[in-house]
Amino acid sequence: GPSVLLPIWAVSTIVQNTLLASRLVMAGYFVFMLTLLYQLVPKSNFGRFTYGLMLMAVLPIVKATNPLFVLGEPPAIAFFLLATVAMKRGKISLTGVALAAVVLCKINFVMAVLVFLFFALISLALDHRNGAQDLLRKAMRLISSFVAPLLVFETYRFFSLGGLTAYRTNLRELRNFVDSQRLDHWSTSAGFLGTKLTSIINIPGPLVWAATGICFIAYSMAIVFNQNSYEFQTPENPTTLAPALISGLIILGTFLFLASAPWERQAASSFYLFLPFIILLAVNRLRFLTLTSSRRIRLIGVLMILLISIPLGLK
Repeated sequence: GPSVLLPIWAVSTIVQNTLLASRLVMAGYFVFMLTLLYQLVPKSNFGRFTYGLMLMAVLPIVKATNPLFVLGEPPAIAFFLLATVAMKRGKISLTGVALAAVVLCKINFVMAVLVFLFFALISLALDHRNGAQDLLRKAMRLISSFVAPLLVFETYRFFSLGGLTAYRTNLRELRNFVDSQRLDHWSTSAGFLGTKLTSIINIPGPLVWAATGICFIAYSMAIVFNQNSYEFQTPENPTTLAPALISGLIILGTFLFLASAPWERQAASSFYLFLPFIILLAVNRLRFLTLTSSRRIRLIGVLMILLISIPLGLK
């Protein structure tokens, strides 16, 4: 899409080498994605430790989605992360623009984008600081900032194609292409579903899945042992990360149940969203256990952090 091809064109005019330009742009998107992940962790030594664990979780994903290849998925994930960071910081217009950029990277992610947009609107509605007028103004700003870049691109496409007839033909061909990439029904291809499921399970590997399972256990234990709910009202709570987490699951589900292509890079790219976020949520909660007055609870917090760290360090 244009979010990928336009930067490559711009860089190629400078370096006079399309292959080099494509490598530079894709590497830039990858570094941008890692930077955005860092923006979500607490700014402390413990936050840097958490970030290290997040990076170890995504290393196997890098092998499955080569960041130097010209693909729409890695830049799309970077823009999902940008939308998450923008939401965390209250930058509503940037959230909408980032979500539009996802669509302009990978049209197959449109369902996940709409889910993200829906939850972003819900978060605005649930924010007690927003009165009725504030809510309406912020919601309109979010929607308009999402729609505007798409309208700009569609306007450019309309005129560059030469008019309505060619534009309608282009839309029809795009729809036919999307339809050709879709299964009639996943239940008629149960064996194919099993093959795809096996391939995506193997991408992170058993040690990363083990660490992820421990994260779920640790997250539950941290909630049970929590004695002060106020301590958990941090920017890294599920309210901030929920849209991206759910969008990642939508991308994964789309690959499993709708996609007719066996290439797992689409599903693998979704792991960039929820594997690091699961680690971030779990370790952030465990951090509060290590700060409690009870020696037994502190010991449990430290042990659970070690149990998460060991499989990630061994993989």
